[in-house]
Amino acid sequence: MCEHCGRKLHSDGYPVLSLGLWAANKLHYLGYYASVFTTAMTGRWSQCAYIDVFAGPGLCSLRNETQSTVVEGSPILGLSQNRPFSHYVFVDSDLSHISALEARSQGLAVDSKKLIRCADCNNSELLADILEFIPTQALCLAFIDPFNWNISFSTLQGLTASRRMDLILVFQLGSMKRAMQYSPSSLTEFFGDAGRWIEVYESTSPQKLTRTMLDYLKERLSTLGYLGASFPSEVPVVNTKNVPLYYLVFASKHPRGQDFWQKAIQRTASGARKLPGF
Repeated sequence: MCEHCGRKLHSDGYPVLSLGLWAANKLHYLGYYASVFTTAMTGRWSQCAYIDVFAGPGLCSLRNETQSTVVEGSPILGLSQNRPFSHYVFVDSDLSHISALEARSQGLAVDSKKLIRCADCNNSELLADILEFIPTQALCLAFIDPFNWNISFSTLQGLTASRRMDLILVFQLGSMKRAMQYSPSSLTEFFGDAGRWIEVYESTSPQKLTRTMLDYLKERLSTLGYLGASFPSEVPVVNTKNVPLYYLVFASKHPRGQDFWQKAIQRTASGARKLPGF
């Protein structure tokens, strides 16, 4: 069992990913966007694909000091849409996650095609298999939710090249300072910029760091054909003290995707209206 899963197995005998209560908002935004995406595009596109390269076991335990609640994780949210995607790709490097997901996905989106793999998402052979599996003309949604910085920019480049693919990327901005100390090379691979991010990070005042690094990430994504920094796209995921832990960064190659995303993030999982700014 991986370090991020709870010590006890779920009643179905498989592990559950243990997360803080604040992850409810991340899953809410993803689920809402997936619903808008499939509802609006089904009928206009004959094939739509959902890609989740840090899929996890399919269920999450949202916990605080006194209680926990088991909810659907990102792959089950994708599979449970009223209008399913035609193709699903689930990748995770932990075999216990993949075994759980294979079992939990049975009976969901039964008419859709599924590719479920235990692998590092940066593996070149895996990337080739994903691109062969997903039809070239499919409209795609990719959810990228690493705990750290373990996806490379070159992987994003290969995955999205010549594809109509919206991205929802978890940007672990809060851990950048620590990552600079123990794994700066992983950040260089993440940004894919030969280390230019270091200059950007170190030349920015603490007060402007969040805005600067979010804009820099969007600048990097714009080199892949995504709409640039002038499009509002990120939403913070905050802890119980309202401190941002990480950001969900959305990227699309079409303004319509941005319109859908703005609708998806208007309210939190509890129904509260999202406050403007950070």
